[in-house]
Amino acid sequence: MKYFLMVLILFLLSVGKTGQETNGGSNVHSLFVWVGDDILEILANTSFGKKFVQENQINLSEMKKDWENSKAVKIKVVENLIYDVQTKSLVDASVENGILKLTKQNWEDHFDKGRNIHHLVFKEMLRLFGYNDLAHNLISNRLIRLFSRLDYDFKPATSYLEISRNFINLGEIVKSNINDLFQLDPELKKRWKKWENNKDTAIRVVNRTLFDHNGKEVAIYVENDVLYLHGPTWTKWQQENEKTHYIVFRNILIFLGYSFEEVNEITKKTYLHPFPYYQNDLSKKVGEMITNILLCFIDPKLQELASTHDIDFHHLLFTWIGKSPEKVIISGTPIYDKRDGLRVNQEVEPGGRIVLHAPTWNRWLLNGSNLYFETFKLLLKTTQKDYQWTPQRTQALQSYIENIPNNQCFTGVDSRETLN
Repeated sequence: MKYFLMVLILFLLSVGKTGQETNGGSNVHSLFVWVGDDILEILANTSFGKKFVQENQINLSEMKKDWENSKAVKIKVVENLIYDVQTKSLVDASVENGILKLTKQNWEDHFDKGRNIHHLVFKEMLRLFGYNDLAHNLISNRLIRLFSRLDYDFKPATSYLEISRNFINLGEIVKSNINDLFQLDPELKKRWKKWENNKDTAIRVVNRTLFDHNGKEVAIYVENDVLYLHGPTWTKWQQENEKTHYIVFRNILIFLGYSFEEVNEITKKTYLHPFPYYQNDLSKKVGEMITNILLCFIDPKLQELASTHDIDFHHLLFTWIGKSPEKVIISGTPIYDKRDGLRVNQEVEPGGRIVLHAPTWNRWLLNGSNLYFETFKLLLKTTQKDYQWTPQRTQALQSYIENIPNNQCFTGVDSRETLN
């Protein structure tokens, strides 16, 4: 039985990891496109970018048009190695039959290590647009020299992609909370399809300062069916778990073509619950603890304890294996017990999702608190809601669960050691 459970757990975990690997190509494509968008923003909206365009006689409007037409359908991420047709040497990318192919592993390495790759991306963009080798080498080399002289951050591509994803996630949560409004306002429901059809390409996270139509500095601005987000501001908000759900909702409405007056009227008609961010650092740490707890169910000692104290660990395993990222929610706002209305530090929703109060759990982890038993009780509450924690059960299970990082079944990483 022990070996069956071990194989089952590792198999299910590997299934989750395999899914993540298949998304790697999508991540490379998204980050590559993000850097391409950023290059065009810099060339169009900065004094040094405009000077560069003028000096090199670049038709920027034509280049933007080519990029918009190409980035979704003419850039492919491949698993296999790519060789230069002429030199037969290994390369990061090549253009074949009008398609730009990127080697997944090489570009993942570029992005993971935060390298200055704007010139590499621009070089491949130029190749895709049909510039000859001499021209694109000349321009891209000038570009890297230009950027190297500037105090410009080349590293936010991955974090800025996460901002974009969080914005889309919050948009989805907003949608789930305004179903009643959709019933009352069919026009809003109809217009919302525009967001659904364009959300993956409508968001641009930029470093440059944004101003609204009155010249006021803002963190988000909608123009020509694009939502521009000020990267440094949204990064700060995300790190501090700021409540941005109303900001997201209002600007999606502006994106849908509503005037400011109409937006004010629509937002008065609904109440949005304080929404959390998904999959931030804390949820990853809790996910690690959940995985470690589940892995330790291969230990006969824990199986015996579970059986003795009426814990259905088989149900627990099948409910949670590979599911922690989507079933753990981190909330930056207060959480209240639905039964008595008292403020709590964690709660289990009716659907079985765990909600954690971010400031409290972050403080506990930073202080070195052992949260394995607390996490285990939450897991159990999702599958056995009426479980009675008698003093005998608590004493018998707490010492074992809290000792999981030191147990021989433990194969993971102690979350307390990886928080920083």
